[in-house]
Amino acid sequence: METQQNRKKNLSLAKREADAILATNANRLLLIEALLICGVFVALSLSMTASFASLLSILSQESESLAMLLTLGYLLALGTLMLFLACPVLLGLFHLAERMQAGDAPTLGDLFYFLTSPARYRRALTLSLAAFWKIALFVAVSGFTTELFYNLPKPTFLTSLCCWVLVSAELLATVALLLHRYAVCFYALRFEDVPVSQARRMARNDAHTLGARAPHFILSFLPWILLGIFSIGLLLVLDVVPRMLITYFCDCDRNAPAR
Repeated sequence: METQQNRKKNLSLAKREADAILATNANRLLLIEALLICGVFVALSLSMTASFASLLSILSQESESLAMLLTLGYLLALGTLMLFLACPVLLGLFHLAERMQAGDAPTLGDLFYFLTSPARYRRALTLSLAAFWKIALFVAVSGFTTELFYNLPKPTFLTSLCCWVLVSAELLATVALLLHRYAVCFYALRFEDVPVSQARRMARNDAHTLGARAPHFILSFLPWILLGIFSIGLLLVLDVVPRMLITYFCDCDRNAPAR
C-alpha cells in the first residue's frame, strides 16, 4: 500500500517524465492535432443536437408523441455513432499517448489505429462499452436534473446555481466510476496480447488501484483544468490534456509489475 508521500513523489516524477516526452519528437504538436480531430466529433454532435432541438421545438407544437419518438430515435442514432465510431477514435488518442510513453514514434494516422483491423476494432468496442454506459448514464441523469430545475414555475438564480451544483456532483461521480480501476486502460493498451478481461484483473490486483491514486491524479491537475476552462478550452488543448495523458501512462508504467 502506497503512502500519500510516496504517491506525491511518484506522480511528481511522472509529470517530469511527461514533460520530457512532450518536449521531444514534436509529441506535443502531434497530440494537439489529434485532440483537434477528436474535437470534430464533439462539434458535430453538438451541431446535430442544436439542429434537432430546433426541429423538436416546431414538432412539439404539432404532436408531442411524435416529438418524443423522434427524440428517442435521435438519441439512439447519436449513441450508436458515438459508440461505434467516436469511441474507437478517442481510444486511438490514448494509444498515441501510450506509444509516446513507451518510446515509440507514432504518427497522426495511429489515431485511427483501432479502425485498421477487425480484431483491434472488437478490442476497442470491448474497452469502450465499459465507459460508454457510465457516460450515457451521466448524460441521462444530468439532462433530467437540468430539465427538472428549468421547468420550475419561477426559476431563479438560486435554483440555477443548485442545478449546476448537482450536475457538477453527478459529473464528479461519473469520473469516479470511470477511474474506479485506474490502470485498466494502461494494461489493455500496453499488453495487447492479453484479453481485456485479464487486463481488468491486472488492474484490480495492482496496488495503485485501491482508490487513492486516481483522486490524487485528478486533484493534482484540478487547478490547471479550471484554468483551461476559463481560457475557453485553449489551455486544455495546448497543454493540460496532453500532459494528463502522458502523465497517466508514466504513472502507471512506474507502478506496473515486470512482465
